[in-house]
Amino acid sequence: MVSSTDRQWQKWGAQNPYFGIVGIETKEFETRWRERFFETGKVHMDLVFDQLKRYDALPEGRTKALDFGCGAGRLLLQLADRFDAIVGVDVSQDQLALAKQNVTGNAPRLLTSLDQLSGEAGTFDFVNTFVVLQHIRPEQGYQIIDKLLKLLRPGGSFAIHFTVGDTRDLRRRLNWARYRIPPLHWAYNLSRRRPFSEPIMEMNKYDLSRVGMIFMQNDVGRFGTKLFNHTANTGMLTFGRKEPGIDVLPQNMAGDSN
Repeated sequence: MVSSTDRQWQKWGAQNPYFGIVGIETKEFETRWRERFFETGKVHMDLVFDQLKRYDALPEGRTKALDFGCGAGRLLLQLADRFDAIVGVDVSQDQLALAKQNVTGNAPRLLTSLDQLSGEAGTFDFVNTFVVLQHIRPEQGYQIIDKLLKLLRPGGSFAIHFTVGDTRDLRRRLNWARYRIPPLHWAYNLSRRRPFSEPIMEMNKYDLSRVGMIFMQNDVGRFGTKLFNHTANTGMLTFGRKEPGIDVLPQNMAGDSN
């Protein structure tokens, strides 16, 4: 079932895909921003693998990797030289068409839903999502995190980004109403001198305790994090590795009587 935020991102892909990804007008992208856009993808993915190494959480294999919310392929491109096979998932067919154009050589498999990978649980060496979950309402996002972790094989690694707080309480309350009452969003667009029917780009925060429980249920006994300030929202880019059998409880709670 397509969610309300999925529909908004399908509209972004059709109307103004690069603005939806990184705030760059699509009509200006090719002439001014293409090179810089992909440079930032390299900088980010180099950071991810540096952090995985720092936390002793590099993937044990390099066979298959996935980028969820891959958009036009900025980060997917950076996985092409690191893994034998790459998969990109994005709800927008228009974004996937751009990814197909931008990621050449190690051609990715491009899908519109994680459900299309339901038969591949436990087969991925690395899963990634960055600046995506914040635009998805948490009840759907928690399910996505769980599905991503279930795709990992033992020894597989992840880099998962989500937001946990917004310092602007009044703005958060106003946005809650704007996301649900279309005329408020139309007025907001006009106040910013944007097309009145431009899609919504929601910002949502996640409950860290819920995310932590999902990690534990999927054999993530340890992980590291890097904090991001994303337009007054506190973001967490988390890194870890799936390690079945790891003892996630303190010793005095593990039932050891010695």
